[in-house]
Amino acid sequence: MPSPFPGMDPYLEGYLWPDVHHRLATQFSRQLAPLLRPRYVARLSVYFIGDSVPAHELGILCPDVEVVWPQQPPPEAMPAGAGVAPAVEITPAPLTLPLAVPLQVRLVSVEVRDVAGNQLVTSVEIISPTNKREPGLTAYRQKRDELRMSGVHLLEIDLIRRGTRPPRADRLPDSPYLAMLT
Repeated sequence: MPSPFPGMDPYLEGYLWPDVHHRLATQFSRQLAPLLRPRYVARLSVYFIGDSVPAHELGILCPDVEVVWPQQPPPEAMPAGAGVAPAVEITPAPLTLPLAVPLQVRLVSVEVRDVAGNQLVTSVEIISPTNKREPGLTAYRQKRDELRMSGVHLLEIDLIRRGTRPPRADRLPDSPYLAMLT
């Protein structure tokens, strides 16, 4: 079904974003590769960033482990002498507190590297919702500052409408999307 919003799809900012983010980075890398040869190469770089927003609020659930319960045989198939433990009454806990477990969000950027020395020349960052809220915003700004201090060109592509923009420029245009090259 096509998006009811011309020119954008707000649904991509939710649980679909990790897939969109990875596919965009992959496509950028594919399209850059023939333009960069033979002196440079485009590579995907995967990194993880902590996000304190609960996973259920993001709509992202990525199980690491699945618990599977074996099926019990029907009662008539139980061997003779097998007993049933007496029922134990379980008292509910007097206080239940939600446990905030930081979610490790997987992000991908495109790195343009010099073939001769494997030197990082340009980093293409597709801004994620995680980069636009704390603690990811501070971590991303630190990464951006480190790249700029080391002389690496940075192309930031912000397709996310909500959240705080990572660039600290006061005179950014009032626009829903932003691409910035430094």
